[in-house]
Amino acid sequence: MSELELNSLAKALEADAAGFRMFANALPNFVWLARGDGTVTFFNDPLLNYTGLSERDALERGFGALIHPQDLEQASEGWRESLRLGRPYEAEYRLRHAAADTYRWFLTRALPVRAERGEITHWIGTATDVDAQRRASEILDFVIEASGVFASATSVKDVCGEFARLAVQRFADWCFVVLSDPAARFKVAALSHRDPRRVRYIEQFLHKYPVGEDD
Repeated sequence: MSELELNSLAKALEADAAGFRMFANALPNFVWLARGDGTVTFFNDPLLNYTGLSERDALERGFGALIHPQDLEQASEGWRESLRLGRPYEAEYRLRHAAADTYRWFLTRALPVRAERGEITHWIGTATDVDAQRRASEILDFVIEASGVFASATSVKDVCGEFARLAVQRFADWCFVVLSDPAARFKVAALSHRDPRRVRYIEQFLHKYPVGEDD
C-alpha cells in the first residue's frame, strides 16, 4: 500500500473511528493501528484470518508472535527507532500463515497521525504480501552467486559443498546434494543446515547406515 493510500486511511481515522474500522476490514491488505507509544490497538480481519488468532490473542501477543524469529530483532529495532524519531516506518519481514503453517514475506509501512499541536496520537500501518517478488529476487541472487563460486571450484566435491552452503544461506533450511554413478548408485555428496549440530547428526547417521547399491 502506497503512502498516499496510508494518508487516506489516516484521514478516515480522524473523521470517523468506527467507519475506519469498517473500511479497514473491507480491504484485502493487512491494516493495523497503534497508539502514539506504539501499543497496537487494532488488527483488521484479513490479518487475523491469516494469522489464525483472535483479536484478543493478537493484541495481547503483538507482532512478536507473528513475525519470523529471524526477522524479529531487525523489525523491532526499526519500529523503536521510528517511535523515537516520529518518522514513518518501513520494513520487510515474514509473517506466519496459520492455515498453511508457512511464512510469507510482507512489506510493512506505518505513518504517524498527529494532533494539531504536532504530538503523535496514533500510528496507522499496513502490510502487503510481497512474497513472490522476494523469492524471485532471492533465487536470482543465488544463481548469480553460485555461478561465480562454481567457476572457481576445483572439484565436484567443492561444487556440491558450495551449492549446499549457498542454498541454506539464501533460502533453505536443509540442502542435500545426491550424486549417482554409471551403475545407478547414489551417494550424498554434500549436506548443509542452518544448525551445524543437525549436520553432524546426519553425517553420523549416514556413516552408520550408508546408502547401498540396492537402496
